[in-house]
Parts: sequence; structure tokens; C-alpha cells
Amino acid sequence: MILQTTIIDILERLADVEQLAAELYGHYARLFSTHPVASKVFAQMQREEESHRNQVMRQKQVVARFLSANDFIDVDMAGVDIVANAILRKISESRLSLKDAVDFAIWMESAGMESAYRTAASRYSTHLEKLAHALSIEDSAHIEQLKKLRASSG
Repeated sequence: MILQTTIIDILERLADVEQLAAELYGHYARLFSTHPVASKVFAQMQREEESHRNQVMRQKQVVARFLSANDFIDVDMAGVDIVANAILRKISESRLSLKDAVDFAIWMESAGMESAYRTAASRYSTHLEKLAHALSIEDSAHIEQLKKLRASSG
């Protein structure tokens, strides 16, 4: 779905999705508390997603102060909404295998939630584009951690 929106709105939506990802990892850390390695990995990823959210919110504050934040941009947000809704469904699940949890997390991290943000950021500033790129690198690192967890769990 193509929306005409502002960079501020996009940053707010991205921050919301980063928060949802943090909540998902917190849910997984609690759900798999009897599996020390998985619980530790998920708790660490929760903290990292919270950090991502904070980085996005700081950038929103910068944009609001220094950039022309009222310029409208056409952005495809469908992928973001699909991922957000899927995360909400997973957070509500109380019975889930570790394999299913890891597989979903890998899908979520590889879904490219930041692609709409990256597109909008590239139209605004190099600094925002660099942040989007850094977040995608961290998502790739999460995928590698999750793959290791999956391999070690059998």
C-alpha cells in the first residue's frame, strides 16, 4: 500500500515496529526461560531492538528540528504492516516450539522492515540513510545469531 506521508510518520512507524520486535524477543526470553542459551539470546536481542527504537526516536527528534518534515513522500508501507501484524499474533502465543520461534524471528529479521524507511531516508539525508543501513546490518547479525541458535538446538 503506497501512502503519502512524512518522514516523521515513517520514523514513528519504524520505532513502533522496533518496539514490537523488542516485545517479541522479551516474550520469547520468558517463554523459553528453561532453555538458558535461548533465553539469553532472546533477552540480548530484546535489548538491541530497544536500542534500535531509541536510535530511531533520536533521529525523529533531529528531523523535527532541522529538516523540512512536512514534505510528503510516497512510501510503500505494506511490508511494514504485514510484519507488525505477524509479530502481534506471535506475541499472543503461549505455546510455541523453539524451532518455530527461531524460524519466525529469522523471517521477521529478514523481512526488511526498514526498506520503507531506507527509501524515505535516502530522499531526506545521508545521515538517515546511514542509520537505516546500520539497522539492516544489525538485523543481519540477528539472523546469524538465530541461525546458530537453531543449529545448536537441533
